[in-house]
Amino acid sequence: GNRDPTPGEILACLPFVERLIALSHKDAPRRRVWMRDLARPYLPDQVVMPEGPVALEEFWMNGADELVVRGLDGGLSRLWRVSLKPGGSAVPVPLPFDGLVGQVLPGDGALLARIESWIEPPRWLALQADGSWQDTGLLPAPARGTSDFVVRRFEVKSHDGTLVPMTVVHRKDLPL
Repeated sequence: GNRDPTPGEILACLPFVERLIALSHKDAPRRRVWMRDLARPYLPDQVVMPEGPVALEEFWMNGADELVVRGLDGGLSRLWRVSLKPGGSAVPVPLPFDGLVGQVLPGDGALLARIESWIEPPRWLALQADGSWQDTGLLPAPARGTSDFVVRRFEVKSHDGTLVPMTVVHRKDLPL
């Protein structure tokens, strides 16, 4: 029937052991992640991360039964750990600060990510099993601290009434 998406509807695809995992925008403008059991192709595809308010961008295998999914929310990155085990779910991964996750290097259950923000310089951080982040020290610390600055996010109405995210970076002592 109408099961197979056309090539233009799949944005990323990853064959893994006896599974096919895909990021698709078919019937989901902000995208969803689904999985097909290649050993039992007669089973229906399983949506492992449904479409939500955040636009999903990319995913990586992180061990045998877990995906890490990156999304974009008004210019800020969001991450989830998605269990591929039966009954598994998507669990948000809090970032150490609001920013952009630029690169991700998955391993066997370990994950390195390059994260930066408006006031935080790029850093390679390791995601620990407990969900905390540890600085790897791969990039040097900045010569000047950023503690004098603050980042504020607002939504402002555009000429057509659409809310648009706006970021303001300023010194902490400047009233806004």
